[in-house]
Amino acid sequence: MLGRDLGQGAGRAETVVAAREEVLTVTGARNAVVTLDRNGTVLLEDTTALASDVHRTRATPASEQQASGAGDTFCAAASVALAVGTPVREAVSFAQAAADVVVREAGTSVCTAEALVASVSAPAETVVDHDQLADAVEEARRAGRRIVFTNGCFDVVHRGHTTYLRQASELGDLLVVALNDDDSVRRLKGPERPINTAEDRAGVLAALACVDLVTVFATDTPIPLIERIRPDVYVKGGDYSPRDAQRDRGGPRARWRGRDGRLRRRALHECCRPPDPRDRGGQRQGGGQRHGTGRCDADRPRRDRSRGTMTRGARWSGEWGRPADTAPGGSAQVDVDVLIPTVGRTAELAATLAGLAAQTDVAFRLVLSDQSEAGDVAERPAIAAMTRILEAQGRPVTLLTHPERRGLAEHRQFLLDHAAADAVLFLDDDVWLEPGSVQRMLDALRSLDTGFVGSAVQGLSYLEDRRPHETEPFTLWDGPVVPEVVRRGMPGFDRWSLHNAANLVHVAAELDVEPGGWLPYRVAWVGACAMYDRSALEAVGGFRFWESLPSGHAGEDVVAQWLVMERFGGVGIVPSGAVHLEAPTTVTDRSVDAPDVVFAHEARHEQQHQEH
Repeated sequence: MLGRDLGQGAGRAETVVAAREEVLTVTGARNAVVTLDRNGTVLLEDTTALASDVHRTRATPASEQQASGAGDTFCAAASVALAVGTPVREAVSFAQAAADVVVREAGTSVCTAEALVASVSAPAETVVDHDQLADAVEEARRAGRRIVFTNGCFDVVHRGHTTYLRQASELGDLLVVALNDDDSVRRLKGPERPINTAEDRAGVLAALACVDLVTVFATDTPIPLIERIRPDVYVKGGDYSPRDAQRDRGGPRARWRGRDGRLRRRALHECCRPPDPRDRGGQRQGGGQRHGTGRCDADRPRRDRSRGTMTRGARWSGEWGRPADTAPGGSAQVDVDVLIPTVGRTAELAATLAGLAAQTDVAFRLVLSDQSEAGDVAERPAIAAMTRILEAQGRPVTLLTHPERRGLAEHRQFLLDHAAADAVLFLDDDVWLEPGSVQRMLDALRSLDTGFVGSAVQGLSYLEDRRPHETEPFTLWDGPVVPEVVRRGMPGFDRWSLHNAANLVHVAAELDVEPGGWLPYRVAWVGACAMYDRSALEAVGGFRFWESLPSGHAGEDVVAQWLVMERFGGVGIVPSGAVHLEAPTTVTDRSVDAPDVVFAHEARHEQQHQEH
């Protein structure tokens, strides 16, 4: 119907979700169910606002001989459920259960009422010991099911955990969660942990619909358990490195959190081989590559051997001398345009670019616009060296001069007019970013489906300056990010104090965020480092309000973010990873506060309302 190949595996469902409007338009239906054989079904509803809210079912895999009649059974069961007034999501789940009954039988069969009741009423023993787990996994494997395995402490389960587990479940047919017992949590996290006992933690995880089996292990790593059940897919979060994969080797495939909030794949048997007994000192007796010295080949970006092209991360130094024929640069391949306005800075800008060069896990383009009088910033040795490094990494670099100074709002609009990527990161020229910061912001922007995500800059000279009265307004987002209106004097404006000094550093230290993770929180605005959904920013006019401002102004980022927030929502993420270099400002004329001008009509309207 769509006239294109959906591909294979879990990615097919994502393709269908992306084509929701097209499917509903072509079919003329209010709701449509797309069946994906062993990958279950995807329900496309005209009321679905977020991809994360799409209803999916997962099928019980069966051989081709047993799959006969599953589609007919699904349609018949769904029709019956809808005919008696069952809500559409429940009707689709009911139909999937009926189809699962059919595929368990050999040849063509029917789903009787008794068989269906027995199937959906069977008690689910979700929390199991290791012997029960091994038996369940073996039975699932004989049925052709794909086994997905993950592990962790899961002491304080939050939205990031549940999103991660839901995504992990989409990588196979049976999700196993291995839970550290209380003693191993204490060894890993300190004597005050865990907050919740293993029994309670297991009960919470077992209650999640995406989790099939939960077991508890007492060792510091899950290696013995992995070696016993040999899962098909081993899933870990963004804090999990290839070195950890080598350590936790067991033969499965590992996947990491990646672009679009999804999980990127790495094959352990290809990039993190265990030591080979034929190796001596890392060199095989018969010659060949070194794999058994503890070095992990996945520590560097790899080539996709199936196509011979570069991966989307930065090219490592061993590839700088090769032609960057397919470096992650062309506009179609870039995830983020990093837009930097600069004037009169060299050392600070060089540090900013060095931080960007360390963002090796995301495809971005640098767009640098210089307003210095000579227009020669890009020619200064430190800046020229850093742009050469970025280009060697395969990063496209666009250098612009914009000498006429009409204020920062106009300069930001000038940069936005040169953007092409779906996401744009406005980054000040005196901000250093921790490695992984850009990818975390992009993950948050896409998975939260919001208008902008900010990483507030922190002044590390204030590390000993604790200000609990300024961090009091800190509030995590609980549930989907929704639009909100923030103005001076309104609820939410007091959040501005969160980003003073090193306040966010102190807030992050009190949160249980694993390395590489992030949590969304409510903001008044985020200065100096904010990533926008470009379509959302342009939908509210971008920074075109510059025409109503004198050149001497500040607060233009506040205006843009307030406009985006009230239509599309906006968040900050913690930990931030953005460090302010604490150099003097180059915007010396700040006589006009942009929000006071742009939103003046609102103030007049409120005054007139009070007068009447």
